[in-house]
Amino acid sequence: MKLSYSLGQVLGSVYSGGSLAFLPDGNGLVSPVGNKLVIYHLNNGRSEALDLEVDYNVANVCLSPNGSLLLMSTQSTQIYLVSLLSGTVLQRKDFKQMGETINDLQFSPDGRYYAVCGSHQVVVYLTPGVAIKGYGRQLSAFKTHKIIKSSFDETCCLSWSLDSKLLIVGSKDFIIRIFAIDRSIENMGQSVTLSGHTDQIVSTFFSNSSPNELSIYSVSRNGQLFIWESNYTSFEHFSKPSEDKMMLRYTKQKNKMMLRYTKQKSHYFNTDLQKTYSTLRLTASQYNPKLKLLVVGFSNGSFMLYEMPAITLIHSLQLSNNGSISSICVNPSGEWIAIGSAIGSGNKHDIENELNSESQLIVWEWESESFILKQSGYSTGVTNLCQSIAYSPDATVVASGGTDGKVKIWNAFSGFCISTFSEHKGPVTCLEFVPAKNGKVLISASLDGTVKAFDLNRYRNFRTLTSPTDGSKAAQFMSLAVDQLGGDFIACGSQNMFEIFLWSLQTGRMLETLSGHEAPVSGLKFSPTSNILVSCSWDQTVRIWSLFEGSKCTREVVRLGSDALAVAFRGDGQQFAVSTLNGDICFYDSQSGEQMGVGIEGKNDLGTSHYEREVVADKNKYFATLQYSMDGTFIMGAGKSKHICIYHVMEKLLVKKFTITWNLSMDGLYDYISSRKLSEFGFNLSLIKSRDQESSYAPISLPGVSKSDFSDRSVNPIIAVFDIKFSPTMRTFAFASTEGIMIYTLDNCNSFDPFQLETHITPNSCRQLLNTNQFCESLMQALKLNDQNLIEEVVERVPIEEIPFICTTLPNNYVEKFLHSIALSLESTKHIEFYLKWCQRLLSHNGTALKANNSVEAMAPTLRLLQHNLSRHFDNLSKICEHNKYSLRLIQVLSLHNMTIEDMENNEDNERQLDEDLDAIND
Repeated sequence: MKLSYSLGQVLGSVYSGGSLAFLPDGNGLVSPVGNKLVIYHLNNGRSEALDLEVDYNVANVCLSPNGSLLLMSTQSTQIYLVSLLSGTVLQRKDFKQMGETINDLQFSPDGRYYAVCGSHQVVVYLTPGVAIKGYGRQLSAFKTHKIIKSSFDETCCLSWSLDSKLLIVGSKDFIIRIFAIDRSIENMGQSVTLSGHTDQIVSTFFSNSSPNELSIYSVSRNGQLFIWESNYTSFEHFSKPSEDKMMLRYTKQKNKMMLRYTKQKSHYFNTDLQKTYSTLRLTASQYNPKLKLLVVGFSNGSFMLYEMPAITLIHSLQLSNNGSISSICVNPSGEWIAIGSAIGSGNKHDIENELNSESQLIVWEWESESFILKQSGYSTGVTNLCQSIAYSPDATVVASGGTDGKVKIWNAFSGFCISTFSEHKGPVTCLEFVPAKNGKVLISASLDGTVKAFDLNRYRNFRTLTSPTDGSKAAQFMSLAVDQLGGDFIACGSQNMFEIFLWSLQTGRMLETLSGHEAPVSGLKFSPTSNILVSCSWDQTVRIWSLFEGSKCTREVVRLGSDALAVAFRGDGQQFAVSTLNGDICFYDSQSGEQMGVGIEGKNDLGTSHYEREVVADKNKYFATLQYSMDGTFIMGAGKSKHICIYHVMEKLLVKKFTITWNLSMDGLYDYISSRKLSEFGFNLSLIKSRDQESSYAPISLPGVSKSDFSDRSVNPIIAVFDIKFSPTMRTFAFASTEGIMIYTLDNCNSFDPFQLETHITPNSCRQLLNTNQFCESLMQALKLNDQNLIEEVVERVPIEEIPFICTTLPNNYVEKFLHSIALSLESTKHIEFYLKWCQRLLSHNGTALKANNSVEAMAPTLRLLQHNLSRHFDNLSKICEHNKYSLRLIQVLSLHNMTIEDMENNEDNERQLDEDLDAIND
């Protein structure tokens, strides 16, 4: 089993604040998610997370004009230069001179420069890799070209002219300044200053449209729009250099006209909303010069589209969650508008409108008035907190449950949410798919005292199970188990009644109440191969129940030395593991209840954490969730820590440890807090400083709150993992954390992992054998190199008539690897029938040998991956065939209206032939 997993997708957290950016082709959208970046491929309907992370949450993102470089700044004045070609960080720089934040950064239209603004200055840098006259080709990422220091207050926005010679800077002192970047420009002084706004500048833009390309649009926070007209008609008249020095000197002295601006028109956006808001603020705006389209967003979730320069209102819409719009971006062609709304955005002390508690990201096509993308995260007030996840049996769907009571269904291939259920009134604690229903039935348990069953064919809640209540006290379910054999029995453990309730899914009736535990039932699992139910509790016991034996069905009680937190069954049902509060993992025989060998001491592997609001470090680490691998060789555990540990079950050794994040915007990452950050009375100085910034209105946070704190919006969430699951194919694993749902995959890994490689085997030797029609030898060399692209190249060049011969001569130890490569290729290939012939021959000829060698269990992830990809292609082709079937029937009906009576009498044979053709298509 390979363990070289890398970050592949981020679910449940679609947007966390900062600026959005479209790729240069306009088909991809880059969205900041915490300290990571997610790219939404809008034309393919798929999302992916870049396998990189920075030290703090991302605040601003911009792309170079050619799309090869990406600049992003964090909340702690750090700038990262990233190569989108390789997906790696090229260089990093800390900007301490920029104050506490970097407000904006932009590439110039020609790609030669990029500018960074913050504090009272703007720094212009030369773009690395671009050859510039007088400088050569720069290799350093932060080669300074010009430093601009002329603002009296903090600079907040930037904008470049079309020829990259002028730069507009807006600041919080209500002033707009224009600077010349090109030193050859003599028609302006040090800068041009424009004043007139009565609030902070949000955005400034050059119109970049003829005949007056130098006109400027400026937007302020109180909804003012000013159009500034220059005394030059175009860039050519303003910045065209003279070839003759004497002529240039004569022109300066005789006819020197300096650049000047006058306010031509003004507009107040708030009047277009047709409502009165006492605290309404304009929060974001974007201008597209190609279509002369200006988009503005407000703190109440409204956004409006205007045609410039006439300021004609085209559309006026509002988001569904009434949250403040954090960022707006328009793609280069001007057809799509991306709008992001982050959690907690807006005015903190706004009494009329509450803070946004749900992140939302939409891409809207304004011409057709339709949504290209509409995704929302979990609403918890502080972070995208998800408590439970589950994989469907075919690994095509991921289900997640959050603290807001919502159950979301995600497409595992695209990473998009396809459905949301809001039936629960409390946090969703557990999720399980019913294996006997082909993954189309999902069971959820919640603290609201209900267990709900969802039909994923019709996307509805078809069954609600409740427990008997004594008075006004209802059970709060914290653990869930689904029968793995027939899928008809549902068991739930409560945290307030200390009992286990057993229902029948088919009838909806309660079958049994299992009593015996003296504390909350923290873990519950059915055996995959028998009718045994294992439960663990905070009363330091594990109970093994034999169902269908009446009320006294307790088979064994196992005493532990500490509180039990989680339980997991091995795939063969012969062993189960239990994690305890002291950080250990113990293994037991499911039939006798005897402990199998020495347990795993994982307390030191999870490390220690020192929280900002605690004086003493947290050394009591434990595994709150466990999961076996599909073959039972490894077990994975995680808890209130930044680490995920994978152990070898037989050897009791740590084989892999993942650090899920290095985001210092989260709490609980440090092993200790430096004494320099503490006062003499033990207070954290950073917390006192943040309260000073928020003035006397900053509320005091509630003590002991770790998940979310509605009294203090600036609290840093504590990093933790609440649930973890391996996919049935073992190609991915997912975990629910404070930052959302992270999916780690093997498909993005480029590590070199050969198999029985010899010195003379190279890609060139493999291609030479392929050119000489030695297909079997070429395939074996490609399998030894274990290069998926090379294997696909060899396979697709093999003639169809050679497939049976190769499948019969291929050694058995290569069949398993080859079948796995075929399963991977089926995920994205267009040659479906060709690969199906390979699968049919491999399995029909080598199936008996593989079964005799007892390698079926080891091949279980490969077979599940193969089934997953084949099922997906079957569903897609079925939809096409159904569409063609009814289209042909429609053509047949329409043709009957144009037939004569004689033709209709002779049409019976044609109808019979058409039905036979349709049946052949369906087959």
